[in-house]
Amino acid sequence: MNSFAIRRPRLHCALFALLLFALGIPAAHAQTALYGQFSASRFNLPTVDQWGYGGGFGLYSDFYKVPFGKVGGDIRVQFVRPASNTTLTSFLLGPRLALHPKVVPLNPYAEFLFGGGHFSYGNNQPSTTQFDWRVLGGLDKTVLPHLDWRVIEVSYGQLNTFSGRLRPVTLSTGIVLRFH
Repeated sequence: MNSFAIRRPRLHCALFALLLFALGIPAAHAQTALYGQFSASRFNLPTVDQWGYGGGFGLYSDFYKVPFGKVGGDIRVQFVRPASNTTLTSFLLGPRLALHPKVVPLNPYAEFLFGGGHFSYGNNQPSTTQFDWRVLGGLDKTVLPHLDWRVIEVSYGQLNTFSGRLRPVTLSTGIVLRFH
C-alpha cells in the first residue's frame, strides 16, 4: 500500500477539524465545553472478548442554533485497556447534535465521530493504526450553571485489526465543564 493511502484518513481528519474551527469562528454565543470521562468497553473480538476500562477527554463546541437544540462538533481522545498488555487509543472528531429542552435540566446528544485508532496487543505482537469510527449518544444533566454530569454515553464503532474487525461497545460517564 502506498504511503498516501495510509495518510489519507489523517488528511481527512485534519481538514475536517479545520472546517469545524472555521465554521465556529463567526458563530455568536457558541457553547464550548471540556469533558473527561471514565469508559468501559466490550470489544467483541474472538481474541479480545472481555471488558476493558479506561477514559478519555475532549472538547466540543455547539455553534449553530436549530429548533430545540444546537449543532456543533466534538474532538476527543479515548483510551481503553481490555487486558494487561492490550490497548486501544482513538483520536476522533465529528459532528454533534445536542437537544436543549427548556423545562428539564437534561441535554441529550448524538454524534458521529471518525478518525484514527491504534490497537496494540502488547508482548511484541503486531499493532495496527487504522480508520476508526463511532456512533454515540448520551445524556448530560446540569448540576451547576457551568457544570454537567455526563450521566451516560453509549457508543458503537469499528476498527480493523490483524485478527478481524474490532467492534467496541462503550459505556461512559463523566464531568462536563461548559464555557459561554
